Amino acid sequence: MKHTNYYDILGVEPNASDNELKKAYRKLAMKFHPDKNPDQNAGDKFKEISHVYDILSDPEKREAYDEYGEDGLSGSGGGLSPEDLFASFFSFSPGGFPGNTGRARQRRGEDIIKPFNVTLEDLYNGKTAKISLQKDVVCPLCHGYFPKEVKRGPGKNVIVVMEEKFLEIFIDKGMHHGQRIIMPGEADQEPGVETGDVILILEQKPHPNFERQENDLKTKVTISLTEALCGFSKVLLKHLDKRGLVVTQPAGEVIKPNEIKRVVNEGMPTYKRPFDKGNLYIEFIVELPNSMWTTPDNLKVIESLLPKRLPEEKRNPKDIVDEVQLIESDLSQVKSNI
Repeated sequence: MKHTNYYDILGVEPNASDNELKKAYRKLAMKFHPDKNPDQNAGDKFKEISHVYDILSDPEKREAYDEYGEDGLSGSGGGLSPEDLFASFFSFSPGGFPGNTGRARQRRGEDIIKPFNVTLEDLYNGKTAKISLQKDVVCPLCHGYFPKEVKRGPGKNVIVVMEEKFLEIFIDKGMHHGQRIIMPGEADQEPGVETGDVILILEQKPHPNFERQENDLKTKVTISLTEALCGFSKVLLKHLDKRGLVVTQPAGEVIKPNEIKRVVNEGMPTYKRPFDKGNLYIEFIVELPNSMWTTPDNLKVIESLLPKRLPEEKRNPKDIVDEVQLIESDLSQVKSNI
């Protein structure tokens, strides 16, 4: 038994040709489009017409409907939204109607711009991450299905649903703070509107050990006075990829307090050229021993090994001098007179 209800809605015979279906849909869609028909029931009628035509214009869906009725459509995927079907059929964007000269330019939807936190390790090593995004999606015309959570597009009477989507993003080695990752066409959907992009702006968290300047890295390393004077060979620091960097400082090559040395090609990778790296700059903090750290006799021995004291500045015997005492302090105790 051939089911005929859908054909009755379009006002055609069950053996109607594709051309007859198109003519019937064109006539009814123009009559009941919500932007043209002010009747409060026009929107529901327009959706019904669009759903029926979407089924009957597809040979496989039409055959399933003819044989089994609506029950035969339960496994079929959704088609275009009523507005998109209408726009594609008449070759113009929703909101306009036939009679305009030429084809209306499709409006583009807004982009979704979001910050995305990354670590300096992420930017050095690269990373694949997944994000969850709540977005508006135009409701497909599924058989007998209308979502519970809906909202209507402005002036279009079109149902859209809120959908959670998981997107996979790729953080390439050498990317920078403030750089954008663009995922085309993943923003909120609107019928007849080109979907905008999701744009993630990378925000690098401050790092406790490293500071980045372009493709160079800066860090501070503390060494003992003995190491500064006598040299060393050891793992000086752990890099962003967890490698230990072994540095050998020859004995006798003194490292001065706050001296900066460079390690070539151990900075950040260059974006799109990860094997081309910047430099690593190391500022050395020389840790001096505490007061009274050894005996006076030992100090005499140490002094005999060190370079001689600087000569005292010559002064006129007639100059007035006062003897003062040094007290441990810091600049936070300086009081402004202003």
